[in-house]
Amino acid sequence: MAGSSRHRSWKVDGTIQADIAAAMGVADLHETVVADVVKAISTGIAVEALDGMVSAVGAPLGGLIRDRREERRELLAARVDEERRKAARARRNANEAGDDELAAAFLDDARAALDRRRRFERELADLDQATDSARFGDVFESECDFLARSLAAVAVADSKVPAEVNSALRRIMECTPVAMDEHWVTLETFVKVPANGMVARLGPVHSRVRNRAYWKPHRDEPRHLRVAEAILAEGRTLEEEREARGHNSPAAVRRELVAAFRDAGLGVPAARTLSHCTVPAVAATIWAHLGGRPLPEDVPEGLARHLVATYTDPGFRWTPAWWAGDCRRRQRALNLVAEAGGSMDKVLLEQRGEFPSSYTTRYTKEYVTNAGYSCPPILERSGDWTVGKKAGRAVVRLVDCPHCGGWASKSLWVPETPRGLLCPDCLRMPVEGSPVFLQDYLEV
Repeated sequence: MAGSSRHRSWKVDGTIQADIAAAMGVADLHETVVADVVKAISTGIAVEALDGMVSAVGAPLGGLIRDRREERRELLAARVDEERRKAARARRNANEAGDDELAAAFLDDARAALDRRRRFERELADLDQATDSARFGDVFESECDFLARSLAAVAVADSKVPAEVNSALRRIMECTPVAMDEHWVTLETFVKVPANGMVARLGPVHSRVRNRAYWKPHRDEPRHLRVAEAILAEGRTLEEEREARGHNSPAAVRRELVAAFRDAGLGVPAARTLSHCTVPAVAATIWAHLGGRPLPEDVPEGLARHLVATYTDPGFRWTPAWWAGDCRRRQRALNLVAEAGGSMDKVLLEQRGEFPSSYTTRYTKEYVTNAGYSCPPILERSGDWTVGKKAGRAVVRLVDCPHCGGWASKSLWVPETPRGLLCPDCLRMPVEGSPVFLQDYLEV
């Protein structure tokens, strides 16, 4: 590895005349690796004693280390609860079914869910009785203060690190490139910490850092391209870029994004919509596709194809100026119906939600707003919806998810969800062939 005051670089071979294969900014390298190590420790990372025994970290930085059995126990407990809910839902549907054949089908589903629940409960009981052969035991203390000081030294280090600090860090952290292309360098990091009189080796942790051997943001490069790269490729937030550029409003940064998307060949309506997108992976996926670069690793392949098809469609039209429509009142209606067991009297919904009658009617059929854009229905109708004094009981129901048997109870009004709904259990739209969406969509 060759070094300079600003970059760390790797050459194709060991000769002085070799071509540089990758170069990274020191600050980018340090910040990315430290952030990824801390995130891995807080969410779960493999830990290996030097004799090869493996356990897993399940507590935040500064806590304790636990084995993989605990993670499996939590997963099984969640599956038991899930199957219990499915069985209860199937029994409820059987009671509400209009004919015996349909009720029998629901009862079969309930029995199948009960069998799966019992199987998971038996596996959970067997897991609790199993013995643990991990070298460190189920739980052991590690010197996390030592680890915290090491990571802090890397995070704040500039290019001129004292020799003794550099020597110590090299023994504590092993960071090597395992893959590289003209855009990114993938690094593999291991961290060593003392524990119970031994040494625990945490990792591997994989990080991606911009390869600056090929991509160099020169001063004469258009500003909107630098802004787009910072936000869409390097992961900087809109607010961080606003502060870095000294803008008073995020709108100025959004204009730069629109210009960058437009220059990359995207239509203006889609570019304006993406500039308001609050799920970073969506705009990053389109930006990577337009530039012919690898798509974000955290975006499923099916979802990536769906996003590209949606936003690069020449006929793309999204009348709202924002990315996500305001669904607060619609979501409140869905929540009330879900709390009532999946179906609810229309009048009762209007009373509890304080909705006008016209709103409840709109929620059950597609309608066009005064601004000219259509809103998809979020509830299904049953019962008597005639108007007048002799009208019978009108009922609204949640839309069933055809993929997992749950309910599509998340209102999501964005271009890539034309149905306007998402199932919070399996993260799919209630339509056949729906891709799996990201967890971030549930926060929209």
